[in-house]
Amino acid sequence: MLQASHRVEANVVLVGCGGIGKSSLIYRYANGRLDSKAVPSGLDITTKDLNTSPCRVVLRVWDINGVNQPGNKTRLNDKNAFAAVLCYDLTDIRTLFHVVNWIEEIRSTTPDCVLYLCGLRNDRVARKDDDDPPADSPTQTTSSTSVSPNELHHYHRWALTRHHRPGYFSALREFCLKYDVSGVYETSAVTGANVQALFTEIVSEWIARYSDQ
Repeated sequence: MLQASHRVEANVVLVGCGGIGKSSLIYRYANGRLDSKAVPSGLDITTKDLNTSPCRVVLRVWDINGVNQPGNKTRLNDKNAFAAVLCYDLTDIRTLFHVVNWIEEIRSTTPDCVLYLCGLRNDRVARKDDDDPPADSPTQTTSSTSVSPNELHHYHRWALTRHHRPGYFSALREFCLKYDVSGVYETSAVTGANVQALFTEIVSEWIARYSDQ
């Protein structure tokens, strides 16, 4: 059982396409500010000590550069990652489609890894609440737990013009059900929006799972 005197380590890996702001997200979390000069080196590790209850947690965040596409299983096998943050750019739907490849890669190497979906660059997403939804927008998602790329693209496009509409959340919910994603966050390294919340939930989930061991 974990106690206050214990110092334990939790590994989290961030994956996603290159150039979407993963390194900036990690820097914001670790330092509380934006580093406009952050340049990923291919595999960066950031460590943060957290005085939590019931023990002290050393969170190690692995930034796997998106230039290295899925397929090299050793990158994930050796990390013993408790959680994986699947990152995509909220302003570029193409980066979201790559998430499925990362999920398949992670599940094949670390099947018990907890998954979180993280949209980056929330500060760049337009909000036009006075617009009507597109005429071709479906009124509801399919009754199954699967969401096709076309459906996800449709709702993502809608979200960029009318941020956080119910259809967008419904599509994300079904996506998460299909791939067993534990949480969804839209973050900004520029404003800091939801950055702490994302990693706080990951640490809380780690403690909940291992506090009795």
